[in-house]
Amino acid sequence: MPSTPEPRRPALRGRRSLAVRLSFWYAGTSFAVVLAVIVACYFSLARALERDGDDLLRDRVEQVRVHIQMSPLDTLKLREELERNAGSLVSKPLYLRVISPRDAIFETPGIAARFPEPAKIPTVPVGLHDVPTPDGHSLRVLVTTMSENGGTWTLQGWLDRGRDDQLTGLFRRFAIVIAAFALLPCALAADMIAKAGMRPVKAIAATAEHIRSTSLGERIPMDGLPAELAELALTFNAMLDRLQRSFDQVSRFSADIAHELRTPLMNLRATAEVALGRNRTTDEYADTLASCLEEADRLSRIVDSLLFLARAEADRTKPQAVDFSVAEELESIRDYHHPQAEEAGVTLAVECPAPLPTHLDRTLFQRAVSNLVTNAFKFTPKGGTITMRAFNEPGKLVVQVRDTGAGIGPEHISKVFDRFYRADTARNSKAGGTGLGLAIVKSIAALHKGTAEIESSPGKGTVVTLTFPQDTGM
Repeated sequence: MPSTPEPRRPALRGRRSLAVRLSFWYAGTSFAVVLAVIVACYFSLARALERDGDDLLRDRVEQVRVHIQMSPLDTLKLREELERNAGSLVSKPLYLRVISPRDAIFETPGIAARFPEPAKIPTVPVGLHDVPTPDGHSLRVLVTTMSENGGTWTLQGWLDRGRDDQLTGLFRRFAIVIAAFALLPCALAADMIAKAGMRPVKAIAATAEHIRSTSLGERIPMDGLPAELAELALTFNAMLDRLQRSFDQVSRFSADIAHELRTPLMNLRATAEVALGRNRTTDEYADTLASCLEEADRLSRIVDSLLFLARAEADRTKPQAVDFSVAEELESIRDYHHPQAEEAGVTLAVECPAPLPTHLDRTLFQRAVSNLVTNAFKFTPKGGTITMRAFNEPGKLVVQVRDTGAGIGPEHISKVFDRFYRADTARNSKAGGTGLGLAIVKSIAALHKGTAEIESSPGKGTVVTLTFPQDTGM
């Protein structure tokens, strides 16, 4: 039989790579940080130069003010003060002008050559101002007044900021070059970071790519994974654990089905072959047909049980909940099994406070309890007791089936709800059991969002407990 080809992977063209997007984000972010640092440095430099110039202006104007206050009539010393260090500051050329109350002008020598139109400067209002010069430089002007010797003096300080403008311009050009050269390293670093970050993701994808039904035991290695991807890997590994358990269960289930169906089919075939081996009487043919019918009934029960379990696991069986009395249902189940109890010499009792109303699927409830009672008959000896007990607990209904039979060994407790599992194969075979009764009980409880549990000790009997939430949300 040719193998089924693997499904073709969907085309990924047109999808943007996560690594490319991360590279763009990293590169853009790092480049933006570089630009922010450059801009911050530029404004810090410009602000520092401006503050330094303003301090220099204030200091020189204040020195002139102090001189006027001390010797307002000594114009010779005033000229000497204005000429002191006149224009000698190479980095920051500074010039001073003083206008006396009689409009006499005292100024730093060379001011007319430095500023062709100094007459316009007195029109600048009091305070610090930026004034453009004809040669394109920036001029920082400080104008202040003072009252002395019965009149108002006007003091002006001019600071040529041409050197500062050159320095900031040079910094701008240098910053542009730095930014241009920083773009490539940012892009390369972003590409390396994105690839390094995506490497574990590719490793996870490669592991997932290699996993087949024959290699479900493979797991994603956790060594070296970052916290976010480690959580993803843990989730993926947990999913693989569930898949492996489900696949193993399906494999065992398939093998069990083949084994369980083979026995009645072989019995049918052997019976038919024996019957056809020679001529038989009518009664012998009738016995043969009865035996075949018995095996066919057994096959039918197995198939019906398997269909129920398959539909329950596929969520195709929806409980049809109705209101009914649990006490009345348990009494009805006892009446149904009363002939069987008399034949087996077993006492079948009910312990339930009346009426104990509930809201469940009545048919499934009957099937679950009947399965437990039928299973208890198989292991309870003559003279024993089977008790159906029901009671309410906060938010849930509890139904128990207790027997005084042989009990179940601890090595079987965890497996009795598995399909086709039999704690006593020989006795179950004689009783005609399929090994699906307890599995169906557990499925019915799960359909009602409840639970099924079992407690047993060899020689002391068994208790199976079903728990149904009172509000199942169905």
